[in-house]
Amino acid sequence: MKIYKLILLIVFVAACFGRYASAQNTNARLTGTITDSSGAAVPHVRVTAQNTGTNLMQTVESNDTGSYSFPALPPFRG
Repeated sequence: MKIYKLILLIVFVAACFGRYASAQNTNARLTGTITDSSGAAVPHVRVTAQNTGTNLMQTVESNDTGSYSFPALPPFRG
């Protein structure tokens, strides 16, 4: 009877938490804020991230507060 309960517990835990394992990905997220020399935010600036191994480039624009985000950069494979 103990082995049955153990198997049932393992199945239950796998069913509850198994979906989190599939949420993993290999992309990176890069965020930052553009500021001038006085520390004030600089809005609407184009920011480019370049993979030097593949020359793949992605460009975004900073928002009204100078913040920018590259939400899904592929990994570097050099």
